[in-house]
Amino acid sequence: MATDDDPAPAVPFNRDEPQWPMTFTLKPPDPRSTIPRRWWNHNYYSGPEGETIQVLYSKAKSSSEKIAKQFVDEPVLGFDMEWPWDAEKRPKLKDKVALIQVASERKVGLFHISLHEGDTVDDLIAPSLKEIIESPRIIKTGVAILRADFGRLKTHLQLDPKGAFELSHLHNLVTFGSTTPQKVTTRLQKLSLQVQQHLGLPLWKGDVRTSDWSRPLNQSQIKYAATDAYASFMLFHCMNAKRLAMDPAPPFPRFAEAYVTSPPPRSTSVQLESELLRVPGIGKGKSAEYGAAWLEIIAQFVADYAQDDNQEGQEASAELEGPDPKRRKLEHDGGSSEEVLVPSHEPAPISSADLAPQPNQTAPVSEPPTLPQPIMLADSDQYDGDSVFDPPMDLPPPSALKRKREDTTTSPGPEGQRNTLPTAFK
Repeated sequence: MATDDDPAPAVPFNRDEPQWPMTFTLKPPDPRSTIPRRWWNHNYYSGPEGETIQVLYSKAKSSSEKIAKQFVDEPVLGFDMEWPWDAEKRPKLKDKVALIQVASERKVGLFHISLHEGDTVDDLIAPSLKEIIESPRIIKTGVAILRADFGRLKTHLQLDPKGAFELSHLHNLVTFGSTTPQKVTTRLQKLSLQVQQHLGLPLWKGDVRTSDWSRPLNQSQIKYAATDAYASFMLFHCMNAKRLAMDPAPPFPRFAEAYVTSPPPRSTSVQLESELLRVPGIGKGKSAEYGAAWLEIIAQFVADYAQDDNQEGQEASAELEGPDPKRRKLEHDGGSSEEVLVPSHEPAPISSADLAPQPNQTAPVSEPPTLPQPIMLADSDQYDGDSVFDPPMDLPPPSALKRKREDTTTSPGPEGQRNTLPTAFK
């Protein structure tokens, strides 16, 4: 999450004030068209005077420098990269990172590194583009941006990229923060699914993504590359507005590279352990790996949510009559019991209709829109494998518990006495 020592953006940008809807908004569909919109596209957006989004495609380092200068003062950029599917087998450095895309509200820059002359990093990367990549004051937003994109820039081009903002972190926060905070993790979610949930239509992911990105781009490749980067930019502002609409509004997520820095001081980790015990899967290892700041905020958010639920549950319990299937008994050492109400209410969701559609617009399709289904956290290949919280531990079968109780209740205690367990554990 953002802290006071985070560097300020290059130009004014207040992360705690919503900037949605943007100046460029979704155009109404052409009434003459009989084909409904099926896929999200950057061409669906236009400015207040009907301006279209500029796509600036560079094939040489000199033109890349001119284009990159138009983005160096932007506080937030959508960011993406493409490379040939067999890049690891290709010997040329320029094929390891074939295309770099950045997007602001009004324009998209496509820097075709594979077509630049030369074989060294200085030959391939324009100075202003390097400044954008390495500046911690320019937020670069994307999915898997740290490991996939920034990882290749470090490994193959020996650059020092900074300012990576993982959209999955913000998506998990606004999707699950108000209902199931334990799912607010660092797991990755596909860009297409995020676009569908927050912007109304999915991204098209066809064969073009595995095409040869080292050759001059055709129109399909240009459209694909520009749309991915522009979607990352729009998603950032849309989801940040949803974050600010939450009550209470959780803090702004920190840069993705903050999760792989050195572990926090030992005193900080110990101080946080007692607060994090209420969250499944949190221990010393997770606290050290993911950083104290993120875990502390999650713990506080869980605590606030639990406190609100407890107050509302107490008010609701006075009005309930008869047995409730969501109630359960908690036995204590003295044999007494306490009824705990598992709240079944859910706060009113912040739907994409509240934020994504913009003034003076009509729905993008003729049929009534339907909200997308919640994203299922099932396929492991969707994620980076690292999450703040692990799934709860599976309980042993009842037969094993029974044998364990029999062995424990008859085990000899000190001075030949037999140990007896409280009633709740027998």
